[in-house]
Amino acid sequence: MNEVLISNGKITKDGKKIDSIFQVLNRKVNFHEKLTVYGLFKALKPFSHEVSQAFYCQLGGSNFEKYLDEADKKVINDSHTDDIDYCEIHWAIDYTKVKKYEAFYEYEAFYEWPDFHGCRNKQKMTYGLDFSPINSYKNKPLILNKTYDLSLLHIVDKKTVRTPIIKTKKEFTFFEAIGGFLNDLSFYGPPTLRDKKSKEIFDDTEADRELLKALDSEKKKPIKK
Repeated sequence: MNEVLISNGKITKDGKKIDSIFQVLNRKVNFHEKLTVYGLFKALKPFSHEVSQAFYCQLGGSNFEKYLDEADKKVINDSHTDDIDYCEIHWAIDYTKVKKYEAFYEYEAFYEWPDFHGCRNKQKMTYGLDFSPINSYKNKPLILNKTYDLSLLHIVDKKTVRTPIIKTKKEFTFFEAIGGFLNDLSFYGPPTLRDKKSKEIFDDTEADRELLKALDSEKKKPIKK
């Protein structure tokens, strides 16, 4: 039995509303089947100050209220989120074994973290929401995907081989699930900083495209003799 359940606008422990998230940080958590992204925000809203404290690192030191404010805004369309069917928090795993015969060394690296992405039905690909306004996907269903799919990634002589090791289920604690969600949400900072960074990146990208077009055009010009 999952002791902690997050449903739209409510967090319960053993069927009773909690008084503090500090009571449940290390408890196993589950999401209600009808939970939405905005439903999670509404559930965390009464504990916004505690969220800012408990997830200080995941939020990059910013105040959770800044994200709540954007989530409370009217739904808007966004080209990056219009096509996703739902959002999910899932386990991201990176297990790599590298052999480099030229230097005669070998090493292994293993990382595991809770991650948050947008998803489409019948597709394994996930979609980053780093630059998308929260209110553009606030009404999407939110799923807690407990699948734990561990494969070994071999990189040998610049060739990549993936070998399945184990596929099972792994539970999330409240801290892991919410921490993964907030960490991805705040990757580029609170909404105002995120939008500023987004503009910088996309403006630079557009400038690079124009430069490449100009260079390509110059290459195609006939050479004068």
